Amino acid sequence: MSLVVLSVCAGLAAEQAPLDAEKMKVALRTDTQEEDGFIDAVVDLVNQGKLSRSLVESTFQWARKKERLRFQYFKHGLLKRLSERRR
Repeated sequence: MSLVVLSVCAGLAAEQAPLDAEKMKVALRTDTQEEDGFIDAVVDLVNQGKLSRSLVESTFQWARKKERLRFQYFKHGLLKRLSERRR
C-alpha cells in the first residue's frame, strides 16, 4: 500500500515541477533560435497556467518518438490540437 502512495506522490510532484525547456529542445532536436523561442514560449505559457500542460506533454511525447523532424511534428501537432480545441 505504501508503494502505491509513494507512486501517486511522485506523480503529483512530477506534474507540479515546471517543464524543462532545455530538455525539450534537446529531445526535439531544435536547430534555430526561432525553434528554441517557440519552445520557450510554450513552456512559459504552461508555467503561467495559460496552456494545458497535459496537451503540451502528450504532444511532446508523441513528437519525440518520430525518427526525423521532431520539432516540426511537435509544433504543427500542438498548433493543430489547439485549433481543434477552440472550435
